Amino acid sequence: MAGRLAHLVCLTLGITTLGFTPAAADTGMDDGRIDLPLVVADVVPDPVNGTVWTRGYEGVQVADTVTGTVTQVPVGGYPRDLAIDPTGEHAYAVWDNAVSIIDTTTLTTRTLDLGTNSCPTDVAAADGLIHLYDGCHTSSPYRALDAVDGSPRDPLAEGRPIGVPGRHRVLYWSGDHLAVVDTTTMGVIAERDVPYLEYRQPLVSSDGTKVLLDGTDDIVRVRDLDTLRAFASSGEAEPNRDVTPNLDVRGESLLVADYGLDVVDLASSAPVHTLRPWDSDSWFVVGVTATPGSTIVAATSMTRTALFLEDDPGVPSAELVLERPFPDDGFSATPVTGTLMADGAPLAGEPVSLTGRGVVPVETVTDDQGRFSTSVYFPEPTTLVARWPGNAQTPPAVSQSTVQPPPADTLLTLGVPRQVDPSDPLPVSVHLRTGRGADVPGYDVTLHRRCHDDYAWTPLTTVTTGPDGRVTFDDEPPACLEVEYLALHERTGMTLPSSTEESTTVTWGSSSLEVTVPTDVVVGDTATTRARLLVRGLPAAGRTLTLTSTEGGSWERVTDAEGRASVDVPVPFTTNLTWRFAGEASVLPATSDHLVHARKLDTVLSVSATPTSIRVTEPISMTGQVLDENGDAVVGAEIRLGRATGTVIGVTDQTGSVRTEVAPARWDPDHLVQLTFPGDDRHETSAGSQVVDVRPLTSSLTVVADRDEVSADHPVRLSGTVSAELADDVDDRQLRVWRTEPDGNVTGLPWVDVEPDGSFGFTDRPPQAGRVTYTVTRLADARYAMTEAQTSVDVVEQLPVALTLSTDQQKYVAGDLATVTVRTDRDTDGTLTLVADPAEGPETVLHEGPITGAGVSVDVELLTTSTLSATLSETLDRTGATARVERQVRLRMSSRLKGSWARRDGAWLVSPRTRPRVVTDIVPPREGVCVVHEQQQRRRNGSWTSPRIIGCRDTDSDGTATYRSGRRPVGTTWRVRAVTRNDGINALTRGAFLTFKIRRPR
Repeated sequence: MAGRLAHLVCLTLGITTLGFTPAAADTGMDDGRIDLPLVVADVVPDPVNGTVWTRGYEGVQVADTVTGTVTQVPVGGYPRDLAIDPTGEHAYAVWDNAVSIIDTTTLTTRTLDLGTNSCPTDVAAADGLIHLYDGCHTSSPYRALDAVDGSPRDPLAEGRPIGVPGRHRVLYWSGDHLAVVDTTTMGVIAERDVPYLEYRQPLVSSDGTKVLLDGTDDIVRVRDLDTLRAFASSGEAEPNRDVTPNLDVRGESLLVADYGLDVVDLASSAPVHTLRPWDSDSWFVVGVTATPGSTIVAATSMTRTALFLEDDPGVPSAELVLERPFPDDGFSATPVTGTLMADGAPLAGEPVSLTGRGVVPVETVTDDQGRFSTSVYFPEPTTLVARWPGNAQTPPAVSQSTVQPPPADTLLTLGVPRQVDPSDPLPVSVHLRTGRGADVPGYDVTLHRRCHDDYAWTPLTTVTTGPDGRVTFDDEPPACLEVEYLALHERTGMTLPSSTEESTTVTWGSSSLEVTVPTDVVVGDTATTRARLLVRGLPAAGRTLTLTSTEGGSWERVTDAEGRASVDVPVPFTTNLTWRFAGEASVLPATSDHLVHARKLDTVLSVSATPTSIRVTEPISMTGQVLDENGDAVVGAEIRLGRATGTVIGVTDQTGSVRTEVAPARWDPDHLVQLTFPGDDRHETSAGSQVVDVRPLTSSLTVVADRDEVSADHPVRLSGTVSAELADDVDDRQLRVWRTEPDGNVTGLPWVDVEPDGSFGFTDRPPQAGRVTYTVTRLADARYAMTEAQTSVDVVEQLPVALTLSTDQQKYVAGDLATVTVRTDRDTDGTLTLVADPAEGPETVLHEGPITGAGVSVDVELLTTSTLSATLSETLDRTGATARVERQVRLRMSSRLKGSWARRDGAWLVSPRTRPRVVTDIVPPREGVCVVHEQQQRRRNGSWTSPRIIGCRDTDSDGTATYRSGRRPVGTTWRVRAVTRNDGINALTRGAFLTFKIRRPR
């Protein structure tokens, strides 16, 4: 088997004493090993296709031992058992409550659902039957199903089924009973009771000829499958075997696989060689199968699962080469050639069989060069398999090639007689061939038919070509003089489309109808229609004619001696009338359709209205009259206001008249008042109208601004009133406002709501300098015309600002707090600076910052006469401003007598011998202030004499001025006060009086 199967790699297994040498890995396998993606639980050979199927916990997979490729086939769950039918066309996997049927060529799957009460565990299949063991089935665990539709069949035996590779056999076992069934005859060919202790579970060898029984005494016994007679045993028991091995037969040797592979000679029971242990991965064998000239072992380790292939030692290998055929199509014979060699030498006179799906099996024989040649038809894509059965020296060989025939050009021939009598069947024959002239059997052709005057084809039937590509169909001639047939063959996987047409003449006798109908009929009247029947061109008397109308009427009339007939037909509306002659033997039927146009009577609707000028909501009296085209009144006609879908205002009386009142809901100087008669079954529609002047209600609008001018982008408030003829309407809508800029640009402002009392107001910020005009509009509606009012505002770049500065007093005493207040006549964003400039000393900034609408007030201490000034800065939209005031400040002055004097009744008591000194202090202290003293004496009547001015005394650096008084008579009373004179800094200041009396000393 060189080039197809690689040897088992014993070096990998750590065994070098068995004489096996690895073959070149030219098959896509890694040193004779095919790694499997799924963990394997069982191995099932497919001897027909030369593949190996395995099942495991994760599904089904198939390995091609030639290329080393592995394909996973999805099934619905964990497959409990797996079987291949004898033809190699299908594999069967049972899982859960179903059977999956796998096409071994396409590897596509279909599933038979067995129902909820099902759990199949064993399966075998052959000759259209699926054999199951189903322990959950309600009636019996032994079941058989039709492989096509899953319908139940009678089981051929009782027991668990086991498939037999490549043979039309099924082995049943149950307890200690074995039975073999021939699936071609559906009969049991062998039965035997075997002691239960002789085996655990039977196995069938991969060549389908042996039953292998692993005994409970650890001795393997072999029985012939067709007879169940004992064949051989493994001899002595294997001690301490703790697992049930996988078994198979290779030639005269027994294969026993568990942790390794033992090969035992069946004749002598002597071991041939032993493979144990395997490599360092501790492989465990889960399946073994023998193929011609080789052994395939499925093993698993902790890390992977693989198939190991081993050639039989010392057996010559044969190489069968099938050259790939290239068919022209699937209907012509295709040459098939190949060679058969053994160890490089040709094998002559050897039989080679060729099989494949859809292919008729062919047997051929090799020539002296080991070549074979034959012809094969390929009606469909297939895998062509060439097999050599082998001989006593060399094991069998298999080769295969995929064949894909291209679609064939097709040619359709359609045959019909040139002429046919209508009473005879019309034979139609079809012949489908390829472009090379080969017949195309078993393909569908669709036939269509039509009369010569028709456009559309009518599907007739679909026929299937016979073995010679021909088929004949008998048609019944249709009722027309010339019939055309169309044959169509649609494209298939093996054929291209084609079509053809043919026609034939049917010798019918002709018939015709001459029909007249009235051309002007009023709806509801009766029309007379007449017909004349001609058969073969002559009047036909005594024939029955049928007249039908579209409204459901039907009449029959018999033709008179001239072939004529007539019917008076009511015409409720436009009607289609159809005269028919049903025909007779060899005479075609005749039909004639005619449309009778029924019209309605024209009408005129005249309208008058009074008065012709009103205010909106006031009524109008209207009169309408409907007359038909003959001047007759149309009685009972519904008249509608406006169009034909308007409101019904009344029904016409015996004069065709109707009267009503209408109050227009909208004002319109050209208001059209219209009445419409929408028509009825007998009369056409008509309408009439009159124009009425409908005047609107009155309303007025005023608007004013709160100021005549405003700076740009500053608010202006506008307000106004709305009055309406109906007081409740003043606030029924919003007002539209437009602002016209100085540059002519018009801007729409937000809509303005009107209060219930008719007032409204809004605020705007005009953006440009110049005259801005505001237009307020009350839009028109159904009852009022549009009303608008305007007002204008001058917008300036800068508005003048007036600034006022005031104090709480006009004069102050030094040290007093003065409250200074500054106000403006309008809002401004300018900065206010308030400064106090005293007559002596530096100026002081009292405030610098913004000024609010309430103004700015500041308290300042004044010691000397000061000038208060306020300055407002200019802004973009406001001018600047200044204000200034001067406030006089008097010195704070006090006088005292120098020395220690007594005081009584508010006066100082002074000795006549003393010239008292009067000391005057000023605040704030200032040097050089001229102080004079005014002196007065009290008269006897209590009044004071005129003041006497004492000369000027300047204050010293402490602000003190002193003068000495003269001696005074005893008993006199005097008073003195200090007065400033010629002070250019402060206002004139008069001090308080100092009073003293002259008395004798005690």
